[in-house]
Amino acid sequence: MGAVFFFMFAPIILAFIGVFIALLFFLSICLLTIGASGVAMNKIYAQQYLARRIVVGKFYNVSAICLGVALPLIPFGYLLFNILKTAIN
Repeated sequence: MGAVFFFMFAPIILAFIGVFIALLFFLSICLLTIGASGVAMNKIYAQQYLARRIVVGKFYNVSAICLGVALPLIPFGYLLFNILKTAIN
């Protein structure tokens, strides 16, 4: 009975995990886009930035790019950790 229960609900659980990973990748792509467009905007409107200070600072752009790069690595890091833990045991 336990095997039937497992095989009925395993695809649903794995689908939720897949959707979570897909959302994580989408969020990271959005952060990369926001950061890259902010960097480009700072370069294009440098004079306006110095005169009025209305363009977002460099820290926010760099942090958005770093988060956009790091977020997709979270599921892979967890998977690699489990693979190495299994290989060591």
